[in-house]
Amino acid sequence: MTKSVSVIISEYYTGAALWLAIESCFRQTACKQIIIVTNGMYLGEERKLRELATHDARIHLLNEHQQLGLARAYNLAAKVATGDYLAFFDPNCVLPAHAFAMLLEKHRYEAISGANFISADEIPLALDTKLPSRFKELWGIKSKSMPATISGCFFFLSLSLLETLKGFDEHYAGSLAITDFFQRAVNKKIPVQKVEELNITVFDNTVQPVAVSDKMHYLDTHLHPSKRQLLHYAMKVTSVARQIVAKLNRVFVPPLANTYLTNRLILLYRLAYQSGFDESLTGKRYVVTGADSATGLYLVGKLLAKGAEVDAICSREIPEFVHPKLLWQKINLKGEKEIQKVNLACDAVFHTDTMLVLPALLKAVSFETTPRIIALGDYRINQKPMLKKSAETLRIKAWQKVEKQVMEMAKAKNIPLTVLRPANLYGVGFDSSISAIADIIHRKGKMVIHGKGNGMRNPVQVKDVGEAMIAILNNPATCFRGYDIGGGEAITYRTQVEMIANYVGKPVRFLYIPLLPQFLKLLATLYQLPHLNPEMAIAMNRDAIIYNDAALQDFSYQPEAFLAGDMVL
Repeated sequence: MTKSVSVIISEYYTGAALWLAIESCFRQTACKQIIIVTNGMYLGEERKLRELATHDARIHLLNEHQQLGLARAYNLAAKVATGDYLAFFDPNCVLPAHAFAMLLEKHRYEAISGANFISADEIPLALDTKLPSRFKELWGIKSKSMPATISGCFFFLSLSLLETLKGFDEHYAGSLAITDFFQRAVNKKIPVQKVEELNITVFDNTVQPVAVSDKMHYLDTHLHPSKRQLLHYAMKVTSVARQIVAKLNRVFVPPLANTYLTNRLILLYRLAYQSGFDESLTGKRYVVTGADSATGLYLVGKLLAKGAEVDAICSREIPEFVHPKLLWQKINLKGEKEIQKVNLACDAVFHTDTMLVLPALLKAVSFETTPRIIALGDYRINQKPMLKKSAETLRIKAWQKVEKQVMEMAKAKNIPLTVLRPANLYGVGFDSSISAIADIIHRKGKMVIHGKGNGMRNPVQVKDVGEAMIAILNNPATCFRGYDIGGGEAITYRTQVEMIANYVGKPVRFLYIPLLPQFLKLLATLYQLPHLNPEMAIAMNRDAIIYNDAALQDFSYQPEAFLAGDMVL
């Protein structure tokens, strides 16, 4: 008789990784259920999950509209599980194909099984649960008699065994409930084993702090009374120290830095490995500059999915992602010697780096190679300056001059060049505008606004821009032309913020600050913050709509409406 598996996932604002986890479960033939307990997630993500559940009966969504904690979430899900076996795993994990088939073959019925873990670039990760030293007493003096330790990120056991162990101790709020569960299993002489052949990909292995109350409960449950008092005191001291370190860390590390880094890897992995392989560009080789940008990463993943070889040029840190047809290169295109390292004997160059370095790149192109070049520009070169004399206005004038220069150079060298100028990119979970607004609303429930915020705009998704760049590869009508491209829906700034708040699932309160442009200019001057400027406030009431008529006519450009489709905040 074929055995079935119920997957149990406790979700808490995981974001893009959750969809990868779900897709990896769909690939398992033994998967009967995917039970997702929503401890917390954006309302827009929850709507997508419910929509998915209407099309696939395996999805079972449990939403108590409160943060239950890991132990309660797991127990609640186990009550509705109908599979012979249960697979508990974090929503930032991705199962390889045939993972459950392997587990069902290697697993001992009255045991708890785990796996090895790897990063997106296939480097082994040490995520095993550190079993307490008291375990040595339980299995004898010889350490060889101790079983293999496994991680709480993923473990597999029969439904009957979970019932024997009476589920998870709900006194714990966090992951220590799993350590306690393993401890109780060991106390009952239940084997805890690792299936060495199974490697599970993990996208965010950030260690979450364990609550002091959880640690105290664990000590009280499993340690001898004579050792508790001293350890209680030590726990309190280390807890205070960790809180101080955490606060200092928030000062020096941007709050979304780790999330953005993880979302970059997820975007690459999902496009390259799970978006479908169509072989339409097999045998082609492309260069992507600015490959660590949002559009650059999208292009790298999409081109790999189409069978192409890709040289990805980064000026900053190279993402930790590997693929047999991908070559990462860290090259600063601002230096002429560095540009010589770029192999321009390719089918096309997708230039998503700054337009300011494109003249030097075009200069390096020989008449023998003359690849197709599709570059990203800035839509603001066709907008009226907000202030006559400001750093932002000077930058825009520089971009205007450079784009005119590169068009002239391209025509002179007969290099088929097209420039796309997108407006307000978002949709992959690491942009500095829409995703940042969503995070502020989620954490604070407030947004600063200048005036009525009635300036019209149509933000565009990275997906639409990336697909447009690929679509015009072999379209001669677009050569030696530039296109402003926006999203499929025009809205005011205030409406944009309200729609983001609705997606997050929290009301937003607007804060009206008098003289906001002057305040931003003062902050930028005092603290040397180039990303702050008075134009940020003025733009809230300035129309900046991009009309897509030319793009629609020349390459059938049809972008998504705001926050619609397969996008991530």
